[in-house]
Amino acid sequence: MAECEQLYDLKIVYGHTVKMKHVKKLRKKLYALKQSEKVVFVHGIGKRKTPLQKSIETLEEYLSRLKKYNHQIHICGRRNSYSKTDHDATFMRMKEDVMGNGPLKPAYNLWLGVDSEYITWLIMARSRQIQQP
Repeated sequence: MAECEQLYDLKIVYGHTVKMKHVKKLRKKLYALKQSEKVVFVHGIGKRKTPLQKSIETLEEYLSRLKKYNHQIHICGRRNSYSKTDHDATFMRMKEDVMGNGPLKPAYNLWLGVDSEYITWLIMARSRQIQQP
């Protein structure tokens, strides 16, 4: 962000943290600069990219990473971890290793109450929080 602001004499107020809206605003200003200077983007082998094109592509990459990170934080929520294949599962240490390593695997922590061979209650506990379905 600071490098783009210095190169193209742009100023965006973002304080101490850079948010997605700041990156989008800077990208919009760079696209406007591209239109005003009539810069043509090149692709392929043997062609040199302009500094403006490099900056825009870098911002696009940062924006896609920010979207991915925000999505992952949203999925994780209050927990410390989650499984990519099953978002409800949390990684827990298993005691099945012969060497005593205790590998981390996606798992659930379920508690059930049984009365006369019938399940009367069920609690699915996530790390540091308990939820009842």
